[in-house]
Formats: sequence, structure tokens, C-alpha cells
Amino acid sequence: MSEDAASAVAEAVRTRSVSMGKITSVLELRISELLDVPHVIACGSGTEALTLALLEAGVGPGDEVVVPDRTWIATAHAPYLLGARPVLVDTLPGVSLMDPDAFAKAITVRTKVVIPVDLNGRLCDMPAIRNIADKHGIKIVSDSTQALFCSYPDGGYAGTRSRSGCFSMSVAKLIPAGQGGFVVTGDNTVADRLRMMRVHGTQSVQDTCWELPGGNFRLTDLHAAIALVHFNKKDELIAGVHSTYDYYASRLEDSESLRLIRYDDASDAIPLYPEVLCTDQSGLLHFLAERRISARPAYAPLHSAAHFGQQDRKFPYADFWGQAVMLPAGPSRNKEELGVVVDALTAWQRNKI
Repeated sequence: MSEDAASAVAEAVRTRSVSMGKITSVLELRISELLDVPHVIACGSGTEALTLALLEAGVGPGDEVVVPDRTWIATAHAPYLLGARPVLVDTLPGVSLMDPDAFAKAITVRTKVVIPVDLNGRLCDMPAIRNIADKHGIKIVSDSTQALFCSYPDGGYAGTRSRSGCFSMSVAKLIPAGQGGFVVTGDNTVADRLRMMRVHGTQSVQDTCWELPGGNFRLTDLHAAIALVHFNKKDELIAGVHSTYDYYASRLEDSESLRLIRYDDASDAIPLYPEVLCTDQSGLLHFLAERRISARPAYAPLHSAAHFGQQDRKFPYADFWGQAVMLPAGPSRNKEELGVVVDALTAWQRNKI
């Protein structure tokens, strides 16, 4: 969080721009320009973006929503909190992205929506997923919360090729606002519905007319002010993320005990969270913690959550969380800090030989 961001928040307070208002509108226009998408609907978090998009798509009790087993749990909590059943499917081997064939096999008469997730800067196979979804009349809501500004090989950005695409501006994302998110869409009708549902299903809180279900999904101008500062630094932030990953990639040698999960072409991805696979996850985390290095295990697979009722199912490719560690990262990491991490990892590898 830069001094520029602090100044932007102070100015918003001075001008009484606190609740959702003119600064949020400016932010939405800025994102629309950058992503080349007609409509941007800002909201309070990435989770709110997903929930709002599913609510607009008509998801409710009795529906099923297909979700990959490897993602941050918000992807599945959004349909769950609307009364729908998240149906978990396996990922492709070697990458934590939805397997289109697993999606196809999971479809039932109750399937309303599929949520492909562009995880950690990697893009899912949208053409294959779209082909299956269109064939069965299933709506697509993209979770691109970890893939802002990641582009497809043939052009266009993640999250812009579905009914709606969802993004996050939480503190650990590429563009941090502390908290915040937004939904993008190219459909005018969907956009109108999203804007109403964001404010309890009405077009005006002064002249209320309750047209749609909804809630308070609004972003504050305070968070919008922070986000605007960082969107104006997007190239610098993207370069910083690449620099962090490139440093790890150049310094870490793969071994039986430790292997960096690499990107086929990191130039097309934005690798937010460098991860390593190791033979002793808990041992590595303890080793790093003793040296005051903050790392964490990769996300637990969603089927491990008892409230989804799918603990007994098998997900052979998604269930590797007990081997993966997320390394210290971020666009502002310098080589001295990263060098401390790499030296510790190298020492740990030597102890394992």
C-alpha cells in the first residue's frame, strides 16, 4: 500500500466520498477501458462478485453448480450460500485447472452454472468448457479473481468470455484495494440486472421499486480510491510479479525433494503465488518458519470441507495439497528478500540429500 493510496483515501474522506459514488464510477470506467469490456460492476469483494453473478444467473435451492476441486473455497461457498449444491470435479494432471471431461461427466438435469477458475494466473480451457456448456444450456460464470490482465493466446482477457467474469481486489491480489471486487460482462441485460441486484434489486434507493432479489454488494469510494491508484500502476505491478517468479525460476534447481511448479510460458500468465512441490511439506514449513520466512501450504482441496458432503469422493489430480508450499511473493519483493528464501530452500534441499 503506497503513500499515493493513503493520500487518495484521505482526499476521498475530505470530499465526503465514502459510500459508493463518483470514485467507484470512475474506477468502473477505468477497468472497462483496460479490459476492453462494456460493463463493470464494482462490489465489496471477489466473493461478493461470485455471489452476485450467480444470483443474476438464477442460481438457487435445488440447482447444481460445477466447481473445480482446487480453488479458493469462495468459489464453492458462493453457490452454497445461495442454497445450491457445488458439484466438485477433478483438475487436469499437472495443473490446477478444471478438467473439461470431468465437467462433462458431472452434468445432470439440475446443473445450472459452471464456474471455470483461472487459478494463480493460469487460464483454463475456455473453448472446451464453452462447447460443453453451450451444448447443455449451462451458463458460465468465470472465476478470474487470480487472473486479472491474463490474456488468451488469441487475444482478450480472462473473465471476458463468459456470461459474467468475477475479479478480486483483496490485499493479496495483483491490484489491491484492501478489499473489493468486480463483475464484468458484455451483455447489456445482464449488466442492468447486476447493477440492480447490487443494491437490493432496485434502480434507485430514493424511488424504491423492488424488481429483483438482491442485497448490499456495494464497494465503498474509499476502497475505489485505493484501487484507482494501483490500476494506474498496473504495468509496474505486473512486472514486479514476473520478476519475483523469474528469480525463483532462475535460482531453484529441481530435485526429488523440491520442485518449482513452473509455467509453460510465464509471459502469457501472471504468476501471483510461486509454489513448490516437496516431499515433506510440514518439515519445509517448519524449517522456513524457524528462519522467520513466511510460507504456507497450498489450498486444501474443496472435497475436504465436510459441509459440501463430498469427502469420500476421489480427485487424483487435484489432491496434491499435502505436497505444495506457496512461497513468499508479491510485486514489491526485492532480490535481497528473495535471496534469503532461496538460500533457505537450498539449505533444506541439502539436508534432504
